[in-house]
Amino acid sequence: MRAARLIAASTQEEIWLCMSGGIDSEAMAEAFLEAGEKFSVAILRFAGGFNEFDIHQARDFCRRRNLTCREFEIDLKEFYASGRHLRDARDHGCRSPQLSTHLYLMETVPGFPVFSWNVPNVERFRKPWEARHRAVIHLPTELFFCYHRFLVWKNKPGVPFFFAYTPELIYSFLRTPALQEMIFSEAPDFRPEYLDYRMKCRVYREGGFSAAPRSAKMTGFEEVRRHYARTTDLGEGAFNLLYRKPMEELAPAPSRERYLVWEDHLRV
Repeated sequence: MRAARLIAASTQEEIWLCMSGGIDSEAMAEAFLEAGEKFSVAILRFAGGFNEFDIHQARDFCRRRNLTCREFEIDLKEFYASGRHLRDARDHGCRSPQLSTHLYLMETVPGFPVFSWNVPNVERFRKPWEARHRAVIHLPTELFFCYHRFLVWKNKPGVPFFFAYTPELIYSFLRTPALQEMIFSEAPDFRPEYLDYRMKCRVYREGGFSAAPRSAKMTGFEEVRRHYARTTDLGEGAFNLLYRKPMEELAPAPSRERYLVWEDHLRV
């Protein structure tokens, strides 16, 4: 709620929460609702109904909460044929054809766009010679900073990572029982090594959110991938070969970095 209020106080423009139909953007909307801040909802609709399953979830959420919702349509076949995704790779270091469509939505929304991101991801590992495991906290990586670079380039205020907006917001998630267990448990029967979808839903519930897990977790691009697999002779990997690979060649990934936070800094 504090993060929502800080964002609302930072702009005079209309706030647009970009909702995908997943639990992350629903939780973000709940935070703004609980904070009493005004906003509209932006939904990116793929022509041809490719992401109909996802946006149906977003529409239903807006209907139940009586929220103003506007859908922005994108024809993906025309979008990729135009080479817009390649421009995003050259200008903003965007290496994902999916993220390129998010940049399109950021640009198209007529006000202040806010994207949700997700709860801080946690990875547990222990090398054979170490007595205790380590916890790695994963925050937005360089791959997703194309959002930030794009907003700077467009000189357009916005928030690309709501759930990483303040240190306090990140820390509040780290204090949930689920993540405390992920970080500190030494029980021999404790198996999770990373924050999977089931654990992420638990973290949201423990954080006070009502967002329910989906019966089928979708990204919105499943039907897009199937379309290019059916309509080309490149098989299941057609979408990546046609669109992701050229973007990665234009914007090669830097070497991966990890930031370790030792448990003394995390314990409640």
